[in-house]
Amino acid sequence: MRVHQAGHENVVALMGSTISLEQEELLAAHTDRLALMFDGDEAGTKCLREFYARLRRRLYLRRSTSTPASSPTA
Repeated sequence: MRVHQAGHENVVALMGSTISLEQEELLAAHTDRLALMFDGDEAGTKCLREFYARLRRRLYLRRSTSTPASSPTA
């Protein structure tokens, strides 16, 4: 929500740490570029690696992690 409030209108937030094939298809159908941002903790780093591996062949990706203090959920 804070990302959207900061002026980035096309934002999708995940609930949890997985993405279904159907969600992956929807993303690919609506864009060819995607920025992935996860928390910088162990779980966030693992999710970032997994998502990047799944989506990198289909979309142009940028990766980012946040520190606990700058986490969008903080």
